[in-house]
Amino acid sequence: MNIYRTFAFHGSFTTTLQIGPVLRDHQFLVADDGCCPGNALLGTDLMKALDAEGIRATVRLAKGVLEIHGVPKSENV
Repeated sequence: MNIYRTFAFHGSFTTTLQIGPVLRDHQFLVADDGCCPGNALLGTDLMKALDAEGIRATVRLAKGVLEIHGVPKSENV
């Protein structure tokens, strides 16, 4: 049994994303509803772009938290 899902992207759009006080333009890929475990999926491409700007991000999988380092915890989302 194959436990991995595959899905096709139908297009993309760029918009301004805000995580706490961090604002940046980011390209999002569009797929069918239901193929992703949430309404949106932030990937390593976003984390790499933030890191290139000197903003370190950490995903705490067990806690379901995205931490943006240097941002007060009350502002993390």
